[in-house]
Amino acid sequence: TIVADFKASAPSSLQTMNYASLRFVDYSLELTLQDTVIRGLGITIPVVFLVLLVSSGNWIVASFSVLTIGFIVSTVLGFVFTILGWELGIAESIVSIMIVGLSVDYAIHLGHMFTVAGKDEGIYPREDKFQ
Repeated sequence: TIVADFKASAPSSLQTMNYASLRFVDYSLELTLQDTVIRGLGITIPVVFLVLLVSSGNWIVASFSVLTIGFIVSTVLGFVFTILGWELGIAESIVSIMIVGLSVDYAIHLGHMFTVAGKDEGIYPREDKFQ
């Protein structure tokens, strides 16, 4: 545990003390949230790949979709944690999993349009639909 590790590295005169602080609770919560986010992403990404593989029937589209999802998640999380300086809290850990859901929705629509569009269709027939 955190306190046992702290006591082990403390001088011998302080190893018999009892430590109590809200910082230990915050630190333990932060470690748990980091573990939960990593485990959640590790479970979600392979499941998303399987769902995309079954729904699209094309492993190339599923692979590129998962790659797109990975880039979206790493860009958004990298931006908010490094540029904005956010710390991982309860809300941020929930949002990090929600980011995967939103990027899956985006990637599914891209993959669907890629598989539905025939060779005769390109960007120009789609532009006519929006005018």
